[in-house]
Amino acid sequence: MSVRIEIFDGTTPMLEKIQLLSHGMALEVLSVAGSILQKNARNAMKRSSHNWHQIYRNGKMTVKKGELRELGLRINQTTGSSANPDSMSNMITSYLNEKSMVVTIGGRHKSFTPNKRTGGVVTGRLGRINSVGKKTHSIIHKLNFGGYLDKQLPDYERAKNQIGTKHTKYKGYGFMEQGYSESKAAMVDAMTNRYNSLLHKAVNRADVKVRRRKVV
Repeated sequence: MSVRIEIFDGTTPMLEKIQLLSHGMALEVLSVAGSILQKNARNAMKRSSHNWHQIYRNGKMTVKKGELRELGLRINQTTGSSANPDSMSNMITSYLNEKSMVVTIGGRHKSFTPNKRTGGVVTGRLGRINSVGKKTHSIIHKLNFGGYLDKQLPDYERAKNQIGTKHTKYKGYGFMEQGYSESKAAMVDAMTNRYNSLLHKAVNRADVKVRRRKVV
């Protein structure tokens, strides 16, 4: 279900040019692109809606149809109140693998603390990101793609009190695809701005006169 952006991705050839000028800046661009897509994918999920409601009475949960509500809202299965975090959209994260130079949005990963880069140089650390495991990822995958449990959704575990069977086809909402479509222009702008900045610096460096140094 995840979306991956990498240096040799055919949809973003400018990344390769940026990498040739600055490895650190390429990592920064990947991180920025991932953040843009993460934000838009989360917003796309929140804009989606469904009419299935979890109702808690006497410690038991039932699922019934009702008014439309935001997709991905999470409920505490003990109290019936909002869970923390309150939406599955918070589980759509952006993970940059610096060694392979691939940023994954909406995938599985262990908890990590990302680097903060300015001008391609590490200037600090950002807040810690919680892990996204197999079970959580399978729920996001189900909400995005839909499908049959026994065919398209092998990792998803249906709750005992959940309506339907493994032969039921669940609706997919395609928020990851929507997020990517809405992000492409902003990602290209981010890459273009950084590429122009790098190119300007490279030209300036080329104009600097070489000083001869005495070898001792």
